[in-house]
Amino acid sequence: IEALLAKVNADRDDSERVEFRYEAAVCGGIPIIRSLQSDFPGDQITMISGIINGCTNYMLTAMDQHGMSYDDALEAAAKLGYAEADPTLDVGGFDARSKLRILMRLGMGVDVEEEEIACSGITDLTKMDFEYAKMMGGTIKLIGVATEVD
Repeated sequence: IEALLAKVNADRDDSERVEFRYEAAVCGGIPIIRSLQSDFPGDQITMISGIINGCTNYMLTAMDQHGMSYDDALEAAAKLGYAEADPTLDVGGFDARSKLRILMRLGMGVDVEEEEIACSGITDLTKMDFEYAKMMGGTIKLIGVATEVD
């Protein structure tokens, strides 16, 4: 649904735009849509950054903290209802990209084609990647980031 929402109103002029509510579609656990629409009207947002896909966040946490394999983490996420019907949208980073596009439009007033947003998923991660991250004192997360450029 996020891919569809990202395209709504993209090709309409102001007189043709439609309004509908979609708070739960992007970062459903926090009121980010409402906040962007009402709390920052006089501010200029120059960066948006955060974890915006629950499925991959669950999977990466399970792989990091519980040593689960990628396949086991994906299966657990699907059983819990975190994964999209086609998990490729989640694990490929495409769902996060669609959500980031929505946030960019609302927060920064920027409308770009989805294909213009760099996208990288988690499908190639292995236990070795998490071991390296721990050795460096970190972890691995899929982060959506948009910054204003001059």
